[in-house]
Amino acid sequence: MYGGDEVGAVVLDFGTSYTKTGFAGEDLPKGVFPTAVGTVWSNTSDSKHVGSSQSVEDSKSETSSSSNKKKLYHAGFSQTYRRDYMEIERPVQHGLINDFDALEHIMDFALRRHLHLDPKEHPLMLSEADYQTKDRRAKLAELTFERFDIPAVFMCKSSVLACFSTGRSAALVLDVGGGHSSASVVHDGYLLTRSLANSVVGGEAMDAALERLLLASGQPSITPRYSPPLPSSFTASTSSASASSSSSSSVSASSSSSSALVSMDESEDTSSSSSSSSSSSSIIPVSYQNFMRMEIVRDIKESLCRVSETPFDDSGVKIPSLVYELPDGKVIEVGSERFACPELLFSPSDVEKQLDSSFTFPGPSAFTSSSSSSSSASSSPFASGLPGLCMSAFGACDVDLRKEMAGNLVLTGGGTLFPLFPARITRDFQAHLPPAFKVKAVTSSSPSERRFGAWIGGSILASLGTFHQMWFSKQEYEEHGADLLARKCP
Repeated sequence: MYGGDEVGAVVLDFGTSYTKTGFAGEDLPKGVFPTAVGTVWSNTSDSKHVGSSQSVEDSKSETSSSSNKKKLYHAGFSQTYRRDYMEIERPVQHGLINDFDALEHIMDFALRRHLHLDPKEHPLMLSEADYQTKDRRAKLAELTFERFDIPAVFMCKSSVLACFSTGRSAALVLDVGGGHSSASVVHDGYLLTRSLANSVVGGEAMDAALERLLLASGQPSITPRYSPPLPSSFTASTSSASASSSSSSSVSASSSSSSALVSMDESEDTSSSSSSSSSSSSIIPVSYQNFMRMEIVRDIKESLCRVSETPFDDSGVKIPSLVYELPDGKVIEVGSERFACPELLFSPSDVEKQLDSSFTFPGPSAFTSSSSSSSSASSSPFASGLPGLCMSAFGACDVDLRKEMAGNLVLTGGGTLFPLFPARITRDFQAHLPPAFKVKAVTSSSPSERRFGAWIGGSILASLGTFHQMWFSKQEYEEHGADLLARKCP
């Protein structure tokens, strides 16, 4: 139907934090951008924005009295440019797609605006989470065939693709992504679903923990890049309005709105008498503030953090500090926090004790139930860290396969790029196994290949000349519906 050299298939990998897109047969994706969209309500006459994706009218609009309102979506990199009242929506949470309307605009940006192609002419290889549900697969097939008119689609589990990227058809795959971590057994190119173990501990959980640890150590708060100093004329006008008002607040909020809007001026008045002065300020939603602030925290983590060779304990040990300069010129010193942050992957309960009581840490059991997975990670005595996930997946596979799985531990995902990570996971996993099993971590010498393991595996698979009979065509979808997905894309 679609041979490897006859037509250029497109590979898409929707991660919790980033989306990867490119053509099959290439070594690395052509585009990597956040899996997030910026949404803002605008009048019809003000619907054109630089860098925005297509504007569509939201059928579930809360402003029914204003029929001339449109919901504008900003996908790709355009949501990093600050716009007043722009909310950030994350369609993928913990690897699962929860908002297909926002995902449609991300896919449109990836195919039409970034790769500059006509979706009707290219088959699509999609990487999906190992614990993807049946109804989500059906909705994704409906989106690709009915909205984009894709001629053929193939959906493959991310752990299987990561295994293919290393040239193996059988391995124990440990994936540490942005919104989750998972361990699973792949045998003969198929995922053993009973072996799947997952946890919410991932890159975003480490980002939140690192920010709390830095604040607890007395470091200055992180200010997003978009916050310039206010002009003196605006400060004076706001102070005058605040003095004539009976009450003032640092946060301007509307009780009828579902999302809080935070002003850049911390002395802005909340009463109606200050509406004229507040109209000249830039109103920034909390979701956008958090999105931009966590981008800085992620850079701190990727630049300074590293894994300890042994379980980390900073009691009685002086950890040298490293300096990081924030975008606003402030300087922070990162000491023991750069080891405590990655330690969250191995012993999250120990790191949680160092955080304040307001930090809520979702456990693996809650994540397992929300994803409708049959994983036994929540009942495993080691489920609190990556070694526990590996033990859970290892114990669920057949006895005859265990020696092979121990010797083929494939590491993939951005969370595995910390220095000394392969040595630490090998050591901790080996400590729970009998001496007859020798753990060997399979890692690539290139960090990009480990980070984009699932995408690279999809690129290899879709470019094979014998893969043409595996595609799930649009004609088959129209004849049999999404029920045929389970057989064509196991």
